Amino acid sequence: MVIVLIKMYHIDDALITIDKAIEIDPRNPEAWYLKGMVLGTLGRYTDALPAFDKVIGLESNNEKAWHNKGASLLNLGRFEEALPLLRRR
Repeated sequence: MVIVLIKMYHIDDALITIDKAIEIDPRNPEAWYLKGMVLGTLGRYTDALPAFDKVIGLESNNEKAWHNKGASLLNLGRFEEALPLLRRR
């Protein structure tokens, strides 16, 4: 449902749905990842970082979360922090 809302440009509704999912299950890495992605899409990179950190805390091998955290840092001009994350494999 969240993906449909995003594709239909109902970003605010998508964030509400994601937050409800997180409230129900705060250990859901997919919900945290989607939250980070939506916030990043909105250019809210500072807000996206804690969401990606939560994913990484739940799934330390989630390379998508590491990469998108790096991309958020890059967009914030925090190059030295971003580059090691973007080079992870």
